[in-house]
Amino acid sequence: MPEAPPVNETRPRRRELLVIVLLSVVLLATLGVLWLQQRGVFGTSAVVTLAPGDLPDKPVELNAATWWELKAIPGISENLAKQIIVERDKRGGFKTFEELDGIPGIGEKRLEAIRAHVCLEPPKKKEWQR
Repeated sequence: MPEAPPVNETRPRRRELLVIVLLSVVLLATLGVLWLQQRGVFGTSAVVTLAPGDLPDKPVELNAATWWELKAIPGISENLAKQIIVERDKRGGFKTFEELDGIPGIGEKRLEAIRAHVCLEPPKKKEWQR
């Protein structure tokens, strides 16, 4: 009859179990945080830094610009740039430059100040909309 191994060798030690449990918890927590970041739960956004006085090389196309391109225009803050994007998406694009006047925070003076830095092409219909 074969001899049974000593009890101490067959059972995992408490310390080893504790390490395994802690590593499992850390792994699951890390995976959970990564999943939440992909879902946008933490509300992070792109960080774009511009040097003072940086202006776009050419006029920004209003119906295709991103918020950070609009933010580079003097007189347009980050919040105002995002409001312009939201309004543009609601309307399906701007048809005239004067439509910007309806956005809170843009009045006649600001409209004239940014006019030189933007251009406006009519929104293009997508292939499936023709």
